[in-house]
Amino acid sequence: MLLALAAAGLAGCSVLGLPSIGGDDKAAVKPPPPTVSQPGRKVVLVGLDQAGARVELGLDQQLQVRLLTKVAAAPEWSLIGPVPASVSVQGPRFEPDARSNVSGEVEGDTVWQIRPTAAGSVLLRFGYRRPHNTAPATQVVTFDVVIK
Repeated sequence: MLLALAAAGLAGCSVLGLPSIGGDDKAAVKPPPPTVSQPGRKVVLVGLDQAGARVELGLDQQLQVRLLTKVAAAPEWSLIGPVPASVSVQGPRFEPDARSNVSGEVEGDTVWQIRPTAAGSVLLRFGYRRPHNTAPATQVVTFDVVIK
């Protein structure tokens, strides 16, 4: 009887937010990254909401990456690392949000146009940091691009 109560108490640990003993912790299992695939569309759009996603592109498609930027905060988005040979990158360019017209509080998107030039797989990494700063980025966003 005492053994049954002890087992029930240990099983209840996860209900109370305590780690369970010997049980599988479902919260530690991460779901696979989402896949963004839009066959038939000329431009596939991704942003912060799709960070970490696998993006499937055809050779006839373009990828547009739009990352929210707050100009008053001074950090900016930049592409980290060399540009792979299987893509052509245009950008970045800043597009202000028409709704954020308060002086000094401008928000908008930093935008890149990425065109595939050959089939393959490309990891695109973008970092958010102050310009010309060698400190690690405060935020890093990646997209695993598969070109078919």
